[in-house]
Amino acid sequence: MKLTLFSLLLASVINIIPAPLSVKEDKGVFKMKGSPISCDSQMGDKALQAVAEFSSQLTLCAGQIYPVSKPSGLSENVRKGEVKGIVFCVDPVLVDEAYTINITKKAAVIRASSDNGFLYAIQSLKQMLPVAIYGHDANWGRILCALGYSGVQFDPEKVDLYFESKAGKIKIIENGVSTGYSEEEATKILSEDAVTAIADMKMGEASATAWGCDLTYDYVKINADYRS
Repeated sequence: MKLTLFSLLLASVINIIPAPLSVKEDKGVFKMKGSPISCDSQMGDKALQAVAEFSSQLTLCAGQIYPVSKPSGLSENVRKGEVKGIVFCVDPVLVDEAYTINITKKAAVIRASSDNGFLYAIQSLKQMLPVAIYGHDANWGRILCALGYSGVQFDPEKVDLYFESKAGKIKIIENGVSTGYSEEEATKILSEDAVTAIADMKMGEASATAWGCDLTYDYVKINADYRS
């Protein structure tokens, strides 16, 4: 399964939590396929570790390597607009925990002044990745990626994954490899209102259930329709 596009999101459909203070609309896509990840040499250890984990999660999700490096003169190249791929750049003007994300057809440039800023920026980047269930897309790489986010140690080459709904049940991967399933059947199953993803980790007898709600544009409306 390949993760190839990083959408330029419009303000009217952006569902990042917490919401950005401002969004400038644009058009086009940033091709993320195997993009290099460049880090400012001034970044802190926590931020660099978070970038490394982000790279690993992208690799697990997309099946492609996203190499991380710390090239010299990165800040100057960012200023000149001469960078490509995913770029993390220190900007001392920004306050602690603040960050900016600028996406063009050539690069996604993330600026922050602190570890906290970069950590929050990475969380926003993850939320900007395409949503598979809403699009009825049997993107099993996204499920494995989510398992990786949990921090639990497991062997992805032993995982079996199923999708189930009123329309039926289908095995998507076996021992970490696609079963060659029918895309048409998978789409039919994922088109139901309630969909269950079953991951067999083959690590013991215990089980757990996690519930999710609406993942469409109405997500914000659902959360804004009550008073706390």
